[in-house]
Amino acid sequence: MLLAVSALTSQTTPGPGQQVVVVAVKPSQVPARGLHPGDPIKVVPTNDEQNATANQADATIATIRPTRALPASGVPAVVSQVAGPNVDGFVVVDVLIEDRAAPLVAQYAAAGHVALTLIPRSR
Repeated sequence: MLLAVSALTSQTTPGPGQQVVVVAVKPSQVPARGLHPGDPIKVVPTNDEQNATANQADATIATIRPTRALPASGVPAVVSQVAGPNVDGFVVVDVLIEDRAAPLVAQYAAAGHVALTLIPRSR
């Protein structure tokens, strides 16, 4: 029997000063080794023009324009949960992000303009 991460800790997420942002990305927008709860990542903006013309099915999503620019270097986050790919072919990742960055990351994620990069664990 496998245990869920929640069974191994008494901590609840999100913690103080954090928000959970749901990011749905294509499998090609996550590391090939996959993502796992606790992995440190960066949420990085992708090219708006490339995504806006990707395909007609995304036309409505592509018209969503975030209110500010996400830093090109990305925003640090931690993977909370991963599911998928779902029936639409997307990997759905719950990420924990600082309160102040969460709304902007959510806007980019809703527009489909992010990729996830795996970064080294801090020591």
